[in-house]
Amino acid sequence: MKNLTLANIAAAAGGQYRGPADKANTEVTAIETDSRKVGPGAMFVAIKGERVDGHKFIDQVVAAGALAVLSEVDLGEQPYAYILVESTLQAVKDIAEFYLKGLDIPVVGIAGSVGKTSTKEMTTAYCVKGSTC
Repeated sequence: MKNLTLANIAAAAGGQYRGPADKANTEVTAIETDSRKVGPGAMFVAIKGERVDGHKFIDQVVAAGALAVLSEVDLGEQPYAYILVESTLQAVKDIAEFYLKGLDIPVVGIAGSVGKTSTKEMTTAYCVKGSTC
């Protein structure tokens, strides 16, 4: 993922990078909230839900090869990398904003209760043909 190193993610999310110094400049290959989908190079976002707390799955994702964890809980000294933030939900929004600013693409918002899919398809067809969006 373009320019998403652990150091950049920590800065974008207003968090603190903790873990091995040599991993701070490693790029994340994916960001996952579902512990079952985490693979090598991915960052797991531990979200506290109504029924399940994602922090309970940290050991599982580390064993699956996760590069790092985004956590609201101070995990202390660990052999793996993690980024401590106030809110993982807000951090994901901040990371998405940082990532989007690094891309040179048009962004179009489509809202409403009827016709979103058709409008999306027409907008895509128009933009793909080389027109300015």
